[in-house]
Amino acid sequence: MAVTIQDLRAAFPDDPAFVVDAAERGLELVDAKAEYADRIMAAAKAEREKAHQAMTAMEARLAAATAEVEALKTRASSAKLQPVPDPTTGVPPAASASDEVEQLTRQYMQSGMPAHEAHQRVMTKFPELRERFVAEANQGNGRRAG
Repeated sequence: MAVTIQDLRAAFPDDPAFVVDAAERGLELVDAKAEYADRIMAAAKAEREKAHQAMTAMEARLAAATAEVEALKTRASSAKLQPVPDPTTGVPPAASASDEVEQLTRQYMQSGMPAHEAHQRVMTKFPELRERFVAEANQGNGRRAG
């Protein structure tokens, strides 16, 4: 029994181009269904292959990024890092508050300021440093800070 276009439309409602092609070639309904299934399988296989290639590419990028991070970690751990200057004073952190006060005082003295004025300027301009300096001095004298 010959298949009608209505039978093909009922079997493949979402693919009118395939309905016309199957009708023009005179395919039986069973043969049309088998060919359509083969097309769907081929498309799925192509999509799966495309996804596999994308995943392989992502894995390669991940491996490269991981290697770069490890290299950066190794370089950072072996590098001699310079202390970052304190954003408020502009001076690299010193071993103690008194060392930091001394560094800042010397900077002012280099511009021609007398030592006592330079020290007074540091104590006035940097109250947090003054607080640490006094606490350090009190601790060194056996007193409690506060």
